[in-house]
Amino acid sequence: MVLFIALVGYFTGLLTTYKTHRIVVISFSGIMAASGFVLCLIWWYATHTQKLVVQDMGNQLIRYFLVRTFVPPLIFLTSIGISFINLHAAQYFWDVIISMKHIPDLRRL
Repeated sequence: MVLFIALVGYFTGLLTTYKTHRIVVISFSGIMAASGFVLCLIWWYATHTQKLVVQDMGNQLIRYFLVRTFVPPLIFLTSIGISFINLHAAQYFWDVIISMKHIPDLRRL
């Protein structure tokens, strides 16, 4: 996980300098998706036997946070496909993360 977090800074710097290059946008999206999926894996590992979290944490709450953690990497992966159609649309698609993170909230109410 630390490797991916360290690489985020490098690819962010590349993105600010070369935001019109497809390979940079794809690389940035890839590293963001990879770090997000690793975070999902860490959450799953911590909660699958409930030995690394509070014992009375319900399965619904565990699933809620897993879904909430899983959304941003999927958006970054989708933006890789969009970048082959339109590079600027792929970068604007990252803004969907803000609204998509609230969808699991609606199910919880």
